[in-house]
Amino acid sequence: MSEACDVMLFVCGGGACHVIREHEPSSMPVVMLNPDSPDEDTEAAFRPAAHAVARAAVEEHAELVSRMRIVFVYAILGGDMGSILVSEVTKYAQEAGCRVVAVAGIPWEEGTPRRGRALDMLPEVVASADRTLVSDGLAVAKLMDDNVRTIDSIVRASGYAMQNALDSLAQLAEGPFFSTLPESAYTYSYVKDLDPVRAVERAMDATAFPTDPAYGKMTVTVSSAFGRAQLEEVFEAVVSRTGIIPEIVKRDDREDTRVLVFLPVRLSPSSPRASRS
Repeated sequence: MSEACDVMLFVCGGGACHVIREHEPSSMPVVMLNPDSPDEDTEAAFRPAAHAVARAAVEEHAELVSRMRIVFVYAILGGDMGSILVSEVTKYAQEAGCRVVAVAGIPWEEGTPRRGRALDMLPEVVASADRTLVSDGLAVAKLMDDNVRTIDSIVRASGYAMQNALDSLAQLAEGPFFSTLPESAYTYSYVKDLDPVRAVERAMDATAFPTDPAYGKMTVTVSSAFGRAQLEEVFEAVVSRTGIIPEIVKRDDREDTRVLVFLPVRLSPSSPRASRS
């Protein structure tokens, strides 16, 4: 991590903190916020008390925030404190003059109240942040074979992909981040394959949130060791599938088998789910 690093990550709530403790990105400072929820009996009393607790937690890091240009804020939505922390950290960072990239996790448990709340919250999170990266645990789970799909394996796969996505975003932030990622919301796909073309083709069908690769310009991050021929093959694979010219960015590493793609997500006004209209 560079001493001049001007991006950081706030991790909000118990679920997100658990993921990042196991898969912490190496490219930026990380602050974990998981304060105790206030002991209030009613919703009317709980929410203002929880916002006060969240605000106090983020204010402890005011000096660090003051040196940042971009603040990433990660939470698994749908819970109590994590969701409130996202709101408070976003507001605080923007008041301090930072741009905010929300990283919104959606719980994988299908049909549960928490997953429903998370999906309902998503448009508000997208509207309040400068950019949003969405990762749905259920989408990740459905990419796994039935014989290896367990709670631990879902969490592990989600965390490993999230770590790589955050490190890649931090590297993108060293350049024209917001013009490289011009849409308001994105998801990602992380694939390892010896064949870079096959990796990109697989990535377009293995996203961490439902989307259509033809929605808009995707950003493909590849090894710094990729030569011109490999870059042209990746370019042609994306254009032939979507008709859209991709942004191809070389990462700092030389891992030839690793391809990480960021794809835009469209949310309909009436539903937090990806719209194909």
